[in-house]
Amino acid sequence: MKRQAQVIRNIANNLATLSRKLEEFAENFAANATVLPAQSRRGRRAFVAPVSSETVDVDGNAGENFGTTTVLQLVYDVVRRSRNGASIARLREKTGLNARQLSNALYKLCKRGQIEAKARGIYIRKKAA
Repeated sequence: MKRQAQVIRNIANNLATLSRKLEEFAENFAANATVLPAQSRRGRRAFVAPVSSETVDVDGNAGENFGTTTVLQLVYDVVRRSRNGASIARLREKTGLNARQLSNALYKLCKRGQIEAKARGIYIRKKAA
């Protein structure tokens, strides 16, 4: 019986110590917490494109820097700056987008008439009419 009482006291002491450490950890975590980006409807973090030195408006004209760059603007910038067209591999390398995001951006830019496919997987800026 004495042995069981000793084991129970040891467990209680260990739980008390663990509880104190957990409270200290929670306080430190709350003090050093940072705000994370908003999550999308699917529970994943929304993509925040890196800020470029130049932004492009929806018409494709260079504009002033407002501090944010959309995914479409990011892709359009890379295509616009390429001389012989931008390949999908180059776009992925320069923008850091995954395949789905890049595909959606290219589709939207083509639909808006800002870019066109020069060949399969090569995109160029559409010439003004």
